[in-house]
Amino acid sequence: MRATSIRRGNVLVMGVVLMTAMTAFVSLAVDYGRVQVARSELQAAADAAALAATLELSKGSGLAGSAATYVLGANRADGVAINSSPNNVEYGYWNPQTNQFSQSQTSPDAKQAVRVRARIGRTNGVVPTIFASLMGRTSVTPTATAVATLAGGVGSAPGSSSSVFVSGLSNVYSVDKSPNAFIHDQWGGEYLNGGPLWTPSGMSTYGSLAATSSGMPVYTGERIQISATGEASWQSWGMGSYAPLRGADGDPMWSQGLLSPGNFPGLGIATVPSGALIAVFVNDNGPSGTAPPNLDFSTPTTRNFSELSPQLNQVFFVGDGKDSSGNSQQFVVPPGATRMFYGFADAHCWRDNAGGFHVTTTKLTRGVALVR
Repeated sequence: MRATSIRRGNVLVMGVVLMTAMTAFVSLAVDYGRVQVARSELQAAADAAALAATLELSKGSGLAGSAATYVLGANRADGVAINSSPNNVEYGYWNPQTNQFSQSQTSPDAKQAVRVRARIGRTNGVVPTIFASLMGRTSVTPTATAVATLAGGVGSAPGSSSSVFVSGLSNVYSVDKSPNAFIHDQWGGEYLNGGPLWTPSGMSTYGSLAATSSGMPVYTGERIQISATGEASWQSWGMGSYAPLRGADGDPMWSQGLLSPGNFPGLGIATVPSGALIAVFVNDNGPSGTAPPNLDFSTPTTRNFSELSPQLNQVFFVGDGKDSSGNSQQFVVPPGATRMFYGFADAHCWRDNAGGFHVTTTKLTRGVALVR
């Protein structure tokens, strides 16, 4: 009996030890998860602050510092405001060969990069632990650092330009589709890049063309100017009335959006005059996920802007690139964008379009890029 009691006692002790160990691991996991969330929040704030500050560098370090501290203070991590001290912002240079940020003795106004450190706005920037404190670890101090610099490389300097021809068959909603992609519409579908199609008249013709690249990289915060000449028609044959050739502003009597937005996941749909020049900014991976809000350019007022700041993956109206007074309009590249594509505005059935536009994209200012 005594031996049995001893064995039962050992089992009980082992069970308690195992339960204690499991509780400790679970507790540490809870604290670890909280710290990781806080670190992600800090990184997002540091990235945004570095980009905002670098965009203001050309106006002086004072405005750059104000932009960085404002962004930091407007964000939260672990439920509290992030430390917005100017001491968290440094000005310097980024060396792309060594991937190093460095400071020099020259004036901050002449520098080209900003480094931002984000810390939680508590004493010593800590995240207090709940369960790990029982094991002697009462807090963790997460931080995040980001470096942004004025965008460099070919096609980044103000005055850089690129010219392309945007055919009336160019479908901006086909960004990053495969060469033989099939897009459904109420006419029975659209093949991209020359796929043969049945038409109402029984002829074999060609489908849409993929979206037309602007031919140059883009960077966050760049201001660009676009000019478009030429004429195109959004219905040159088939059922319905003939649509005459018009300029890049399109036909103001027929403003429409896509009839089948579900075929274009990740893209915000624009309502624009039929036959107008439209465009979209995307990143290296192309559009995906939840689409941004749709934009409406169906009235002269909504098209008469001096500056437009579309979101990533948000299709927008370009037209001839001028307002009603003939002044050139400006377009601001959204955060995260690396490429720009043009297309021809149609609700469906690009294959019955004709003509196209000669489009020139010109950079007015330098953008910025996160480098670390």
